[in-house]
Amino acid sequence: MVGKAGTRYDFRYRFPLGWLGLSVDKGMGHSEQNVYTEYADPKRTEWITKIQPALKKAKLEVLVGACGKRLCRREIIELQASRKKPHRRTQQLLESILKRLGFL
Repeated sequence: MVGKAGTRYDFRYRFPLGWLGLSVDKGMGHSEQNVYTEYADPKRTEWITKIQPALKKAKLEVLVGACGKRLCRREIIELQASRKKPHRRTQQLLESILKRLGFL
């Protein structure tokens, strides 16, 4: 072998593991959960993936009526247009309203 590939050591030829029932190619019995690491994407929150699409599906007048005096019409418009992220309590309020209306 010539070049960088020649400096690598291939354990399959030096240590045949067939007699043990093991194979380097097959791995050592690790599950995917042990091998792969999952990283949470901070941009993919529950608000963005579930609540905001349901908020966009709901009609404005229905949401205004369901929110009553707790949220003004302009704030609901801003939330539906994704120009604003609500406070935690407002998010919980909208989530409960959307569940009650059958959007979640």
